[in-house]
Amino acid sequence: MIKTVSCIILAICCSCCAAATLGPFAVDKPWGGPAPYGEGIHPGIDFGIGTGTPIIAVSDGRVNLVSAVRDPNDDGDQVVIRHGMHFLSLYAHLSKVFVRKDQFVKRGQLIALSGASNSWNKPDYQHLHFGICNTGGGGCRNYSNTKDPNLFWLGGQPQCFDPKMDYSTYSQKDITLPIACGDYGKALIAESKGKD
Repeated sequence: MIKTVSCIILAICCSCCAAATLGPFAVDKPWGGPAPYGEGIHPGIDFGIGTGTPIIAVSDGRVNLVSAVRDPNDDGDQVVIRHGMHFLSLYAHLSKVFVRKDQFVKRGQLIALSGASNSWNKPDYQHLHFGICNTGGGGCRNYSNTKDPNLFWLGGQPQCFDPKMDYSTYSQKDITLPIACGDYGKALIAESKGKD
């Protein structure tokens, strides 16, 4: 029940945040729902967003992995960021990546653009798969090695990154949404075009 309520709140907050600007984006697949891979339980959150949407670091950290996944059911690049000893954050099904392995990134920094995959029996399913994973190994594909992202939202609820806010008093464990919202999202789209 609590998980369902959290997912509904997350979907409402995400939709409200994005609808006024770049949106809408919503939670298509919640953490802990059924999945056709791994252990059969979805190990992250799928945000339904169009290809080319700016993806940002949810907190300060160091890029642990940048890789291309070329599988008929799981296309796109992925980025994994290590947030100290707390956890790893996974961003998957990316169309373009702007960071490299071992690079330090700040909360809100543009790391990639969203893409698509052929998963969930949907050809060209445009979305971001976002996950929180344990630091002890085992990867981010198995539910048993992940954590519910809903437990880590800054202030207890999903929030868009605000470039005017000072986040220095928050822990690396307090995360913002992985999708750039509002005018900041528009600015990052323009910035990403200059990186081509």
